[in-house]
Amino acid sequence: MQQTESGNVIDFNSKVYVFYIGGSAGKSNIEVHDIQFVVGKTPESCFDTLKQNWYGIPASLHIDGYRELNWADGYQITLSETPSESEEKLFFVNVGAYMESTLAELHAFDFFVGTDMQSVKKTCFRSFIKRYKTKA
Repeated sequence: MQQTESGNVIDFNSKVYVFYIGGSAGKSNIEVHDIQFVVGKTPESCFDTLKQNWYGIPASLHIDGYRELNWADGYQITLSETPSESEEKLFFVNVGAYMESTLAELHAFDFFVGTDMQSVKKTCFRSFIKRYKTKA
């Protein structure tokens, strides 16, 4: 275990989770969503952090989906006591798009590895277009 500058204690045997959460934000007419990244031993051990970070009505908070973030773009993801020496970094990309037949903005998100945002954008757009082109 190690204490960070902010006072948080990180157990390097823990895992990184990504949660897709939703709920009501008070004056919203429809459900709103957010993505949260939390370190914990189990998904359940992350629930208090999710509740603390939720900006909406607490009782409305729910988890629509989650996964352990242990790989991306062909790379293994682990917690470490020291920063990676690699020039490549992990990027979370959230892409929004519109279709003529749909009022709402459609979103797709995923994780990519690259040296900078420009290179990651090229990779992610190719990936998203390939993935969703036949589904439109």
